Amino acid sequence: MAERRKLKFHSLQDILNDAKMLAASEVDLSGDWTLGQILGHLSVSMNGSIDGINDFKPPFLIRLLAPVFMKNKILNDGMKPGIKFPNKLKKSFVPEFSTQEGIEAIEKALQRLNENEHRVKHPILGTLTREQWDQFHLRHAELHLSFARPI
Repeated sequence: MAERRKLKFHSLQDILNDAKMLAASEVDLSGDWTLGQILGHLSVSMNGSIDGINDFKPPFLIRLLAPVFMKNKILNDGMKPGIKFPNKLKKSFVPEFSTQEGIEAIEKALQRLNENEHRVKHPILGTLTREQWDQFHLRHAELHLSFARPI
């Protein structure tokens, strides 16, 4: 398994720039997902911050404690790898996209994020401002795109 990249994105455009760089390269993937699946997953999350995510409702205790104990850590320091999606959620959250479909989905999702002020509650972290949602997307993309290394 290849080593993961260390990434630090400062803007939503950084996500698209990195995705396009990876799409234009041959990549070594150290996780279980294809680059298209990674990009599709990120776009699902981005669109979900506007439209809501109805398929996923974490247990009450997580929804109660995560906003207090995890929110700032995740938004500032990022996320740790290793969380597995239950199979029943994988189809909704990890679409089977080609790399090109993933790039197109990211472009559309980023355009929507730039055009829409409205954001919904995060299913785990609770109420987030638009700026906090943007921070979440940056940290989320850093995690997932770190598994793809250009060769």
